[in-house]
Amino acid sequence: MHKPIFFACCLLCFYLTGLNAQDIHYSQFYQNPVYLNPALAGVTQGDMRFSAIYRDQWSGVPVPYKTFSAHFDQKLTYPFLGDGWLGVGGIFTHDKAGDAGLSWDAVEAVAAYIRPLTDEHHLSAGIKIGAGQRSFDPEKLTFGDQFNGDIFVADQVSLEAFERPAFLMLDLSAGISWFYKQYDSRTSSVIGLSFSHLNQPIASFRGNPEYRLPVRYSVHGISRLQLASSVDLEINILWNFLPSTNMETVFMAGGRYYFQEGLEEAFNIGIGGGYRLKDAFVGYASIGYQNWRVSFSYDVNTSPFLIATHKRGGPEVSIQYLIFTVKPPENFKACPIF
Repeated sequence: MHKPIFFACCLLCFYLTGLNAQDIHYSQFYQNPVYLNPALAGVTQGDMRFSAIYRDQWSGVPVPYKTFSAHFDQKLTYPFLGDGWLGVGGIFTHDKAGDAGLSWDAVEAVAAYIRPLTDEHHLSAGIKIGAGQRSFDPEKLTFGDQFNGDIFVADQVSLEAFERPAFLMLDLSAGISWFYKQYDSRTSSVIGLSFSHLNQPIASFRGNPEYRLPVRYSVHGISRLQLASSVDLEINILWNFLPSTNMETVFMAGGRYYFQEGLEEAFNIGIGGGYRLKDAFVGYASIGYQNWRVSFSYDVNTSPFLIATHKRGGPEVSIQYLIFTVKPPENFKACPIF
């Protein structure tokens, strides 16, 4: 069998024997808050928030990884909650990679409760539950029995059989967070802890119960410090841990300039960079105006995989939009009109 075919088959066997699939990750993790931590649903200055993010990873390889996520969340207030409120929303995720189109599609619902401690300090806790499908297309693969000597016969049907090229699984996550918003300033901070795959769902094309997604622990910090009336410093940190030695560390920092002093909704630009430990350098630029924020980043690969990627980790684009609703006035007794 030719070496490329043998290598592809080995990779396929690795997946079919229950590989714990790598979780989706973004360099702009702070632009996808509800996916990052369900406790961040409803933790927004607006009443509703829409966001989407797209990543084209390892564009230097023949079949790059393509990932897309979109989410919506909103605040809900009820009299019995007092000063607190609920955050609810949903997430859609699509990820596809490799010659066989190994993909992951998921729809998830999130809910959180936010409790103010003071006017500036708040605590929140949230849960996320969803269903996803992992699949691949066997027809996109080639095998040794499709070769006639050294010649590949395109119309030769392989005798390799795959009983289960797709499977469904339920996934449960939870998280907590503390956030701070300084009164009459753009300064704010969020620190959170989330737990993914709490139910440890089976992640095997053969349905083998021994192969499950391990619980992933994530610690994150998202901070903005107003240095002057027109200048902010932004620092974002993420640590992802697995029970094994696997760990992901991402550090991002940059500055933001507002073209009109003192107005958060004024046109602004941001620029910065960061590093994913043992993997890639990241540079980013963003613009914001009123309720919109658009950001672009690019990874420059530094891991041993750079031989295949030619250092091209890949671009990432995100967009976020906030909606502020007009609250109805409180009940009052109107003056009679004569």
